[in-house]
Amino acid sequence: MVVLQFLLLTAIVFPMSHQAPEPGIFWKIVGGLLMAVGFITGMMAIQRINRFLSVMPEPVEGAKLITYGIYKYIRHPMYSALVTASIGYATFTLDVYRALLSILLLVLFECKTQYEESRLMQVFPDYRSYQQTTGKFFPRIFQ
Repeated sequence: MVVLQFLLLTAIVFPMSHQAPEPGIFWKIVGGLLMAVGFITGMMAIQRINRFLSVMPEPVEGAKLITYGIYKYIRHPMYSALVTASIGYATFTLDVYRALLSILLLVLFECKTQYEESRLMQVFPDYRSYQQTTGKFFPRIFQ
C-alpha cells in the first residue's frame, strides 16, 4: 500500500502528458487555498507526531498515542493533508486526471487506515474511545 501511495502521489505531481484547460483566477484561488490548508495541516501533524512519524501503517516502537494539537480533531491528519493538497492541486490546474487520482488516494488511505487502526487498537488501549470522539480524516462537525 505504501508503494501505491507514492505512485499515486507521483502521478498527481507529474501527470501523463495531456492538455488540461487553463484555469481561471477563481479556480487558482480555491486550489491555492486547499493546497495551503493541506500544507498547514501536514506541518501541524508533523510537529505533533515528531519522531513517531512513519510511512508504514504500523506504530513505531515506543510510540505514544497523540491526542492533542491537530490530533485532537483528526486521527489521520497526514492523510488529510495529502488528500486536501492533492485536490487543491487538481483544482489549481483544473485537471480532472489529478482529481480522479486524488479520489483514488483517499480510497487508498481509507483502506490503509483499516489496517492501521486495527494495529493502533492493539497497541493503545485508549484508541477505541479516541476513535469514537475524533474524526478520521476531517474534524467532526456534529457530535
